Amino acid sequence: MPSSLAGACGLHPRRAAVAACNRCRRGFCRECIVEHQGRMLCPACIELLAAEATHSRVGIWLWIRVLLQSGFAIFAFYMVFYVLDRHLARIPPQLPLP
Repeated sequence: MPSSLAGACGLHPRRAAVAACNRCRRGFCRECIVEHQGRMLCPACIELLAAEATHSRVGIWLWIRVLLQSGFAIFAFYMVFYVLDRHLARIPPQLPLP
């Protein structure tokens, strides 16, 4: 038995540790340890993984939103100057004074 499992559960001091978390390496009882994607993880490490996944998804959507807003702003500026050019092009040239 590894030395990390010789003690008690990290959350329940009266229970023996049966497995170690692959991320934090602390020992936990059967009720605490969870298998997640082939790894044994404790509740705290699962919460950290969930927070990281949520954060990365928010980051991707933030970049998509920024790119869409930037594209819309560039298009809006282009249209303003296009319309301005069309109106200025209709003004007849000024004739030279005699």
